[in-house]
Amino acid sequence: MYECRRQNKLKRFESVARTPGFFRALASTVSELRNNKVDPNRLAQASASGEDLANLLVECGKNLDQTGLADTASIYSAAIDAIRAGEFPASKLPILFLDIAPLSYIEQEFILALASQSDEVMATAHARDEGTIRIFSTALNVSPTLIEAGDTPTALARLRRHVFEIAAPPAGSMDSTVNFVSAADENRECVEIARSILEAARSGVPFDRVAILLRNPDLYQPLIEDSFRRAGIPAFFTRGTRRPNPSGRALLTLLACASERLSASRFSEYLSLGQVPDLQEPHTAPDQTAWIPPQGELFPDLPPVPEERPDRPEEWDSESPIIAGTLRSPRHWERLLVDAAVIGGYDRWVRRLGGLASEFRKRIEELAAEEEPVRGRLAQDLARLENLQRFALPIVKFLDDFPPSGTWKEWLDRLEQLVKIAIRHPEPVLSVLAELRPMSNIGPVTLDEIREALSDRLTFLRSEPTDRRYGKVFVATIPEVSGLSFDIVFLPALGEDIFPKKAFEDPLLLDGQRAAVSPYLPTQDVRVRRERMLLHLAASAGQSRLWISYPRMDLAQGRARGPSFYALDVLRAMTGQIPELRALEQRAAESSQSQIGWPAPRNSAVAIDDAEYDLAVTNTVLRKAPAEVRGAGRYLMETSECLARSLRARWARWDRNWSPYDGVNFQPADTAFPVLQQHRLSGRPYSATALQHFAICPYRFVLRSIYKLQPRDQISALERLDPLTRGHLFHAVQFRLLSRLKSMDLLPIDATNQARVLEIADQVLDEVAEIYREELAPAIPRVWESEIEEVRWDLRGWIRHVVLASDNAQWKPAWFELAFGVRKSPDQDPNSTPDPIALPNGLRLRGAIDMIEEQSGQIRITDHKTGKVPSDLVEFVGKGEVLQPLLYAQAAEALLGKTAAGSRLSYCTETGGYQVIDVPVDEQSREVINKVLHIIDNSIASGFLPAAPRRDACHYCDYHLVCGPYEELRLQRKSQGKVAFLNEIREMP
Repeated sequence: MYECRRQNKLKRFESVARTPGFFRALASTVSELRNNKVDPNRLAQASASGEDLANLLVECGKNLDQTGLADTASIYSAAIDAIRAGEFPASKLPILFLDIAPLSYIEQEFILALASQSDEVMATAHARDEGTIRIFSTALNVSPTLIEAGDTPTALARLRRHVFEIAAPPAGSMDSTVNFVSAADENRECVEIARSILEAARSGVPFDRVAILLRNPDLYQPLIEDSFRRAGIPAFFTRGTRRPNPSGRALLTLLACASERLSASRFSEYLSLGQVPDLQEPHTAPDQTAWIPPQGELFPDLPPVPEERPDRPEEWDSESPIIAGTLRSPRHWERLLVDAAVIGGYDRWVRRLGGLASEFRKRIEELAAEEEPVRGRLAQDLARLENLQRFALPIVKFLDDFPPSGTWKEWLDRLEQLVKIAIRHPEPVLSVLAELRPMSNIGPVTLDEIREALSDRLTFLRSEPTDRRYGKVFVATIPEVSGLSFDIVFLPALGEDIFPKKAFEDPLLLDGQRAAVSPYLPTQDVRVRRERMLLHLAASAGQSRLWISYPRMDLAQGRARGPSFYALDVLRAMTGQIPELRALEQRAAESSQSQIGWPAPRNSAVAIDDAEYDLAVTNTVLRKAPAEVRGAGRYLMETSECLARSLRARWARWDRNWSPYDGVNFQPADTAFPVLQQHRLSGRPYSATALQHFAICPYRFVLRSIYKLQPRDQISALERLDPLTRGHLFHAVQFRLLSRLKSMDLLPIDATNQARVLEIADQVLDEVAEIYREELAPAIPRVWESEIEEVRWDLRGWIRHVVLASDNAQWKPAWFELAFGVRKSPDQDPNSTPDPIALPNGLRLRGAIDMIEEQSGQIRITDHKTGKVPSDLVEFVGKGEVLQPLLYAQAAEALLGKTAAGSRLSYCTETGGYQVIDVPVDEQSREVINKVLHIIDNSIASGFLPAAPRRDACHYCDYHLVCGPYEELRLQRKSQGKVAFLNEIREMP
C-alpha cells in the first residue's frame, strides 16, 4: 500500500487508502487473489478497481520476495515445486486424503501434485460437499463411491440425511440423539454445556470423547474457559488460550502517555501493571540481548517468563520501592503525582516534582524538634519522591523525545529500546515487535498509527496448546473437526446473526467482477454453500448425540434473540415440518436449566459450583411460603462468615429499628466508643464547613470529618473550570486584590477610585490566572481563556455592587483571609494564627474568614460565595446548613477582641445575582447556633450519627458508594423518634 501510494499507482482507492477498515479488507482480498493465482493483467482489465488491485497484488509479491517472507500461497508453491522435482520421497507412498476440503486453486494444485506422484491414492469427502467431490474426481480421474449410512431411524440420522434438502423430509420425532436447548444468554449457554458434560461424564462418557465446535470462537471461547474452570472440566483448546498480556499493556499505556502529552494518569496506570523494572538497574538498554524470535506460524509462542521473586520475603530489600515489578506502595507514588500537580510535558514533570521536593525540604526545616513524627513522615515522602524522580524522569524524557512521525524501522528501534528500559519482562513484547520488522521501510507513520497497529497484538497473549488432548474435552472451530468423531458433539450459537454468519460480497472486488477474473474466486453462492457445510461437518462428527443450543437474549443490543433458520431447518429435517416459532422457543427454554434474571439452575442438584448451588437453593426458598422454608438458608450463615455479616447487615438496614449498620450507632461498651469521644467539638478542631454537613446527613459528617474519607483525586488536564476550582480562584483574586488595595490606601472602594480599582483588579486576575494555569495545565487554551474572562466579568460586577451598596462608606475592610487553626500560607492575613479558636460554647473552630470590616470599634464579617443563593430563606443557620456567618462572627470576636455587629453572606458573582444575605449577631442568633452545636456534640457523645440524609442529599454525595442506593427509602422505614434532633435542626431558620 505504501509503495503504491508513493508511486501514485492508486486511483480508485486513493481516497480511502488511509481509512482503518481498508487495510483489513485489502489483506483479505490480496490473500484470495494470491491463493487463486490470479493474473494481474487479467485483473487490471476486469473492473474499475481492477487496476489498483493489480498494482497492489504485484507490489505485494515484490515485497515478499525482497523481505524473504512467505505467505500461504508462497508456501504451497514451494511445496508443489518440491514435489514435482522429486524432493519429497513420501509422495511415492500410498496417500489418504481424509476429509480434506480445498478452498482455493493453490490447494487444489497441491493435492493434484501429491496425487500425481503416488500409485495408490484414496480420498474421502462428505457426501454433501459437492465442490470437494468434484475436485477429487477430476484430480484422481475416478468416479466417487457413495457409502450409505446404516438405516438407523434416529433423529440424528434424519438430521444428517435431510438437513437443507429442498424436498420435504419424512415425518419423525425427536429423541435422545439430539438435544435442542435455549439458554438465557451466551454465558449461561456455556454453563449449560458444562452442566451437560458433567452429566455425561457421570454416565461414563470420557472427556476426550466430547467435543465443542465453535462458529464464533472469539465470543464463545472465553466463556467456555470460564465455565469449565468453575465446573472443574479439563479442556483442550485448539486455538490456544488468550490471557491478558501485562507486558504489552504496559507498553501500550506508555505509548498512550506519550500521545497524551505525557499524561500523569497514564503513567500511574503503567505503574499499577506490575511491569516496573528494578529501580537499581540503570535506565539504559543493554548493548547485547538474547535474540527473540518473532511470533507467527513458524515459531511457537514463547513460554511464560518465570517471576523473579526471592524465595523468602526476608530476602527482599526493605528499602526498595519495587518488589518483583510491583510498587511497594503504588498509592504513595500516585499521591505524589497528584500533590505535585503533574499533568503533562517533560518540563512540567521536572518542574513540578522538583517544586514538591523543595516544599518537603522547606517544611522539614520549619518543623520544631517536638514535631518529630511529622518530620519523619515528611522525610519518608521526600524519599519516595526522590525514588519517583529517579525512576520516572528518564522514561518520561525518552517518551518526550518521540518524533512526530517516522518510518516503521525508526519506531521499532525506539520501541525496542523503551521496552528494554521500562518493561520488567520484555520478551513477549520484543517478539511481537520482531514480527513487524518486514514493515521497516514503510512510513512515515505517527505514534497514534503505531498504537492502533500494536493494540490487538499486545493486549492479549495467545499461548498455543502444548499438552496432549487426550483426557480433555476437545474445543475447536468446526473445520478443525474434519476426519474426527466423538460420542457427543456440542454445537452452540445457532441463533440469529451468529450461525450462520451473514455472507457479504468482497467490497474491493464484487462477485460480478470475480467471474471475469478467475473461476476459482469464491462468490456468494460458494460462501453460502461453505457455511452450510459447517453444519454438515458438525452433525457428522457426533456418533451418538448432537447437542444444539442458542441464546435467547442479545445482551449487546438488549433485545430478544430467536433461533437462526439453520436451527429451524435442523428441526424440519428431524420432524418433517417447521415448528411454530413460539412453541419451539418455549420447548427449548424448558429443556434448559438456565433462567433469565437469576444466574443459577432451577434444580440445585445440577449446579456446576458452590455459587450456583447457593443461588439455586435461595431461589427455591424465595418461591415458598415463609413457614415452609424457615431455616433453609442457615447453612449459608455457617459456610461463610463474610456472607453472614453481609446478610445480617442488609436485613438490619431495612429493619425498622436502628442498628450499628445504620451509620454510626455505638454503645458505651463498644471498643470504638471511647475513640469517638475524642472527636467531640471540644476535643478537636472543626471547620464550619465540616459542621454544616451534619444537618445534611450525620453519617456524611462522620465519613468526611471523623473518618477523613475523601474522593479519589484524578490526574487529568483541566478542560473547564469546575465550581470548586472557580471558587478557589475567585477567592484568591479577592484576597490579593483587597490586600493590594489596603497597602495602596484605596479602601473602601468608592466612585472616586473605582476606575483605578478595576485596573488593579485586572492585573491581579491576570497574575492569579497565570499561577492557576501552571497548577492546572488546562487542556484547551481557548476554553481556559473564556473561563477567565467570565471570572473577570464577575469580578468587575462585584466591584460595581460594592460601590453601589448603601452602607459601603460606613465600613472599612481591615482583615482578609484571617485564618485560625490552619497551616500557615502566604495567602493569609498577617494576624492569622496556627492555633484553633476556642469559642465560648466549647467548640474549637478552625478556618479562614474572607473579610472583616471595622467601624467605630465594631466589626462586620463577610463570607464570600461564588455559587447560587439558597432557595430557602436564611435567617440564622439555614436549616443547619449555613453555620459560617455566626461561627465566624464568634471566632472574629475571640481573635480580635472586638464586638461583631453583624455577619453576612455575599454572593459576588452573576450566578448568585450579587445578593447579600445579612445574618444578625444578637442574643437570639447566638442561642440558635449554640443549640445547633449542642445537638451535634450530643450526637457524637451518645455515639449515634445515623445515615439519615435530608431529601435529595444522596444525589450529589461523594459517599454514595459507601452507603449504596435507597438510603432515603430506608430512612422512611426507620423509627423517626430517635432522629427527632435532626428534624429540630432542619427546621431552624
